[in-house]
Amino acid sequence: MSRLIIFEDEPAALQRLTRMIKEIRPQYTVVGTSDNINDAAKLLENFEYDLILSDIELSDGNCFEVFKKINPEKPIIFVTAYNDYAIKAFEFNGIHYLLKPINYQALTKALVKFEKHKIDVNNLRNIQLNNQFQIEYQKRIISKVGQKLKVIETNNIALFFTETGVVYANTYSNTTHALDDTLEHLYQKLNPDLFFRINRQMIVHINAVVDMIAYSSNRLKLKLKVNYDKDIVVSKDRVTAFKNWLASH
Repeated sequence: MSRLIIFEDEPAALQRLTRMIKEIRPQYTVVGTSDNINDAAKLLENFEYDLILSDIELSDGNCFEVFKKINPEKPIIFVTAYNDYAIKAFEFNGIHYLLKPINYQALTKALVKFEKHKIDVNNLRNIQLNNQFQIEYQKRIISKVGQKLKVIETNNIALFFTETGVVYANTYSNTTHALDDTLEHLYQKLNPDLFFRINRQMIVHINAVVDMIAYSSNRLKLKLKVNYDKDIVVSKDRVTAFKNWLASH
């Protein structure tokens, strides 16, 4: 039997995660939960536990504030909507990094990793150095028009863009689908090896880029493998990062 502590500030997300754990591993026991920094620290000080599942953004701050104060000698599975903190998570006994919304397969994979190595503080570093710390990026998105839902593989999407406040996905087959999401939130869930946000309105897939043309004000104009009736331009402040991204992937 393994004892879990969960840090999560969204009641619905906590309820869903707890339910998933009970279904996947009924032999596990959740010994405590917290949605804030102070209570989280008290849990780590006063309870015996084997594993932590932690959201990164809690109600009153960042979970790393807890781990700096109470350095846990147990592994942590991070469950979050943002991929920005992956390297930071690595510094705090992170063994897996799940991006919301998580599914049963991804959670099971993370728990199996914990069980397989019977992780403790003595072998945790070796596990991380052996490249077993992974981020589960979103592989599919759902488009909804009225009551109709359509599942789209992210690798089939060449371009995400916003127009009149709505986010759209443009596939390689030149079909366009409206999404119920923001471009910022969507970008956090995509694999940064494959997708790059070239400006405030657009995200492109690396395989969609056909050509680059010098554009006004030191920007770049892109030609993609899909039809799009407006200029696709890399903003000035992202040109260097975009070139480096293309060259390194």
